[in-house]
Amino acid sequence: MRFRAKLEQQLNAIWYPVAGSNKLSSPLDYFIYYYIKFFLFLISPFVWIIRLFYKSKANIDSPLNFDINLLDQKLLIIIGNITVGGTGKTPIVAKLYEHLSQLGYTPGIISKGYLGCKVSAEPHRVQPQDNPKEWGDEPVLLANRLKDCPIVVCNSRLKAIAGLLTHNPNINIILTDDGLQDKYLAQLASALNKKQVIKIAVIDSQRGLGNEKLLPEGPLRQSKNTLSTVDYLMIHESTGSMEHASINQLPNIETKGIWLRSQIIGFEQLNTNLNFTPLQFAKAFHKIRAISGIGHPERFFQNLMYLGLSVKSTAYPDHFDFQEADLQFEDTLPIVITEKDAVKIKAFSQNIKTPIWVAKLDITGIEGLTDKIQAICFSMYRGT
Repeated sequence: MRFRAKLEQQLNAIWYPVAGSNKLSSPLDYFIYYYIKFFLFLISPFVWIIRLFYKSKANIDSPLNFDINLLDQKLLIIIGNITVGGTGKTPIVAKLYEHLSQLGYTPGIISKGYLGCKVSAEPHRVQPQDNPKEWGDEPVLLANRLKDCPIVVCNSRLKAIAGLLTHNPNINIILTDDGLQDKYLAQLASALNKKQVIKIAVIDSQRGLGNEKLLPEGPLRQSKNTLSTVDYLMIHESTGSMEHASINQLPNIETKGIWLRSQIIGFEQLNTNLNFTPLQFAKAFHKIRAISGIGHPERFFQNLMYLGLSVKSTAYPDHFDFQEADLQFEDTLPIVITEKDAVKIKAFSQNIKTPIWVAKLDITGIEGLTDKIQAICFSMYRGT
């Protein structure tokens, strides 16, 4: 784990040179930083050759293996990013589901999961008690937060959509947690009426697009120009964070930009019914230990510090497989974790003597998107 965590730290320092999370603390860190940077430069030509090869394969027409009638009078919303992790799209998907449900729509969610569920060739509806190692931490997080929401995972997003709609024909909005780079999903979107598809790119306001270089020299999974093909740019801000200078230079940001803000609204002690407001928690525990295994841990730590807490932070790699030893410390500081990490830690949390608290996150500003979705739905239903 230490090697992977150190590698992620160095890559983030290269990819996001202005973001506040990229602190190199020793001469060894600087040596590794420049060594990795030089190595990425050397392998870039080979990566470009591989990328061109796969792009040529993607351009070869193949029949769409999907019953398009399943999506009649339904809206497909693809929510993803063009950078490697850490934009906070999963909490945004959850908030969008909640808000659309309140407006009277019947959304469902599909995902490809992470690692474990990629071996699943058949759609699976995720349950709150499912093993995150098998079905992915983010789908299980969504299942725990959205109790009544059908969430389907599969190694094929098209199969996931078909499975979702076959068993839930009343669903009228499909939300995909990631998928902007899925060529089969793009093929499906092209076959549908334009009014039936909304593509959304989520961008972290603090990191922006980093150094704006493609993998491996930078964090971009696709060219910056790809953003001109999406319908909306969701700029994800954190309370008290500074906006990256590149945000205002994003393609069509004036007409496509929607700003969201995440903030901590409460704390729940794991395996108990004890809940604190941020003020109650700050009064009870001035100094805490924050642990995070997400794509952009600094956002989490900054949200905690904004509450006036003294934070002793430990960042693990994204999707980290936590073990008991990772939460055993000599001091008795209360441990604070994210909701995403909680679904993995809960299984053994009762063996940890130190109290573990889960920071509850909320996102504001989603109304700016749901208003636009409603207008599109009305137009689609009227056939105009």
